[in-house]
Amino acid sequence: MRVTICLMGIGLLLLGACGFENLKSPDASADGSGTPKPIGSAATFTEIQSQILRPKCVSCHGSGGSPNLASYAGFATNTRYVVPGNAQQSLLYTITQSGSMPPGGSDLTTDQLNMVQSWIEAGAQND
Repeated sequence: MRVTICLMGIGLLLLGACGFENLKSPDASADGSGTPKPIGSAATFTEIQSQILRPKCVSCHGSGGSPNLASYAGFATNTRYVVPGNAQQSLLYTITQSGSMPPGGSDLTTDQLNMVQSWIEAGAQND
């Protein structure tokens, strides 16, 4: 019995020493470093732009595309695309969540969708 308790204690110590950071997805990273943002913190427009819009959207929705997603100003010209505070009414969120965009099987990951949702729900501010 003493050996079992001792082994359980050692196991708990090893588990605690290893940490849980390696179990987290790198997509949860706010800045691409692999370090997750704190739970409940909203993504910024800069993060949305660098991790989602530029690599997945701007090739079609750039300066000549409609809507123009190359800059924050592009969102101002289409108020249906982002409804600050309401992701469910924002086309940016609903069409990416449904998989309609981006085309070609390059759907956003769950972490990327959560980034978009958190940014919109927090007011879709330009940073």
